Amino acid sequence: MTGGGRRFARRGKGVAELTGQDVVQRQEHRFPVKVLLYAVWIASGLLFWHVGYALCAPVDPEASLSWASGGRILAGFVPVALLAGLTAGAATAVAGRWAVDAGVFAAAVGLSTLSVRGGTVEHLLLRRADAGAGSRGLAVSFAGEALAWIAVFVLAGWISGRVARMLGLTGQRETSGASALMTMLDGFTALRERLPSSRAECVTGLTHAVVAGALAAALTIVFCVDLARRPVSHGQAIFVCSASAWLATYFTFKRFPVRTALYPAVGVAAACVVGYLIAMLSGGKADLPPNLPSSPFLRALPMQAVAGAIGGSLLGFWFAFDPGVFAAREGSEGAAAPSDVSKKARGRR
Repeated sequence: MTGGGRRFARRGKGVAELTGQDVVQRQEHRFPVKVLLYAVWIASGLLFWHVGYALCAPVDPEASLSWASGGRILAGFVPVALLAGLTAGAATAVAGRWAVDAGVFAAAVGLSTLSVRGGTVEHLLLRRADAGAGSRGLAVSFAGEALAWIAVFVLAGWISGRVARMLGLTGQRETSGASALMTMLDGFTALRERLPSSRAECVTGLTHAVVAGALAAALTIVFCVDLARRPVSHGQAIFVCSASAWLATYFTFKRFPVRTALYPAVGVAAACVVGYLIAMLSGGKADLPPNLPSSPFLRALPMQAVAGAIGGSLLGFWFAFDPGVFAAREGSEGAAAPSDVSKKARGRR
């Protein structure tokens, strides 16, 4: 491994900052690492399915897991947010050496799993229709709730960074006796180390975020063209959010390669909020039944929209940088080499 490769591997910068030799070395351990990663993410889903739901289970089992339902769902936001942060930290401790974003992805898997335990957006639309209210107020509520779930992922990222520093995954030694304030700042320092060091790279990253977000929103509309008059299902909503973010990140990376998944994650998460605001401005459609959303952006609850989008963006980034990252092969023979655009991304460091 080259000196530069060792340096970036020690700093825990993720798949996108490893040299070609590093990628081959990862391939040598790919099969057991894949099993470990999948086990961590499956465990995250099971944890939120049982414990997460117990923290915010509504009195009405058909109620949607959204702030708009009120009651225990709203009161359980803080415990669920803390559970997401702890899950991200635990996943980073177990699998962060091989995938620095494994913790954030684990939180995304967990929250996506939790979101299917209640009703869909149809439950909220029918309740508002009975009260004589339209969907615009619901769209505003969803936009605010989406911002809150984005903040949960910021917390998950901070805890992941903190755990990475404690375990030496960022190449930084721990100091004893640090104050609580310095401990918090230390976690944000771990995140800040992943930001670009040059203006050109920053411009490329911001461009990537904007393009990925816009493309994800456009793909959401495309995917929902034939769904406007069909009942909403959780699987459908999560698939649209995840697939849109996955494809948007993947193809944006081909044109604007970046070294960290932070940019596409920010872009698609912002697209969730903007989508709800667009739904507010578009109003309703008189020819639709009251239980069907008037906008494609309203088909997903905020929790599943943000979690699905961020999870999809991480997958898109991993696949764009190293197409064989989840290939079903064991050993380094026939290992996939990094793509040309990933080499360009590393060249910008």
